[in-house]
Amino acid sequence: MFAKPTVLDRNYRQASGFTLLEVVAGLAIVGLLLGGVYGVANGALQLGKQSGDSRKQEVRATNFSKFLRSGFSRLGPEAGIELTAEGLVISGGPVPFPVGPHTATADSAALVFADETVFLAHFNNRIQISEIRLLETVEDLSWECQDPETGTWVSKFQGRPELIRLTINREGAEHFWIPPYQY
Repeated sequence: MFAKPTVLDRNYRQASGFTLLEVVAGLAIVGLLLGGVYGVANGALQLGKQSGDSRKQEVRATNFSKFLRSGFSRLGPEAGIELTAEGLVISGGPVPFPVGPHTATADSAALVFADETVFLAHFNNRIQISEIRLLETVEDLSWECQDPETGTWVSKFQGRPELIRLTINREGAEHFWIPPYQY
């Protein structure tokens, strides 16, 4: 009733499945492929995040530059500029760099660099009435004015220069022309 298994039947049974070694090798190959795909996808996400952060910093720096250009272009003939080690102080005339109703009583404004941040502070009778962060993550910043008499760049100045140079760590030099007034 029962047939005796032949050699061919035994070889067929042995060849019909995968060995443990073949299964482990297949899983290792699949794991390597998934790891490679994950690595590429993760790299693309990191690159996208870095690109977005870079773009935000560029937009902030551009807006900062536009804000300064606009503010300097609106200075009246009576405005004076004092360049000190702490920053740039603008006084006299209408409110320099107005940024809201709380600055309407200000008689001077200071652009100050401290703790890798550029601040705009407004003062009334030497009492600070407001402070706004304009630009963050700045490693180094320096102001220079062109002396109208000698034409040289100086780091300490008081009066009304025709040209102000701002150097930011990665931006290079920005030049801001102060509108000339005939007296």
